[in-house]
Amino acid sequence: MDLSPDEENFQGRLLHQAALWDNLELLQELIATGAEVDARDQHNRSALHAAALAERSSCLSALCAGGADVNAKSDDVTGGKTPLHIAAECGHAENVTVLISAGADITALTGAGDTALTLAERSRHRHAANVLRNARELQSYLMAMMIAREISNLQNNVVEL
Repeated sequence: MDLSPDEENFQGRLLHQAALWDNLELLQELIATGAEVDARDQHNRSALHAAALAERSSCLSALCAGGADVNAKSDDVTGGKTPLHIAAECGHAENVTVLISAGADITALTGAGDTALTLAERSRHRHAANVLRNARELQSYLMAMMIAREISNLQNNVVEL
């Protein structure tokens, strides 16, 4: 029986709780027995959102490895946040690093128009903010290098008529 997320026993509830309490053993057992890693609650939050709340979450990496959507957004009632927004706002720099490494979009906006960096700075979490700044700078550098390489390739492929 597939329950809707607004019911008390929605499919994925136990997965969310395992992630929230950072119970890696239970989480891995649930995933191994077919739990949907992206099951959502009534506010469209996934287990990854719950794991982002736990400092130094071991479940976060397991969910990412299991294919969880690192850019999943909660509904507007809960701020339209991704797991990265939550980790940054809580100041969990290690979780921020894990999520960025798994491909989280550092430019994603909450429903209020804030980035993860804005939330970390507003909450005065310097370490998390520094991780996000460094990721932003690296992303900008890599983009500039990619553009420079493309321009060089175009210049090398110019044929005189």
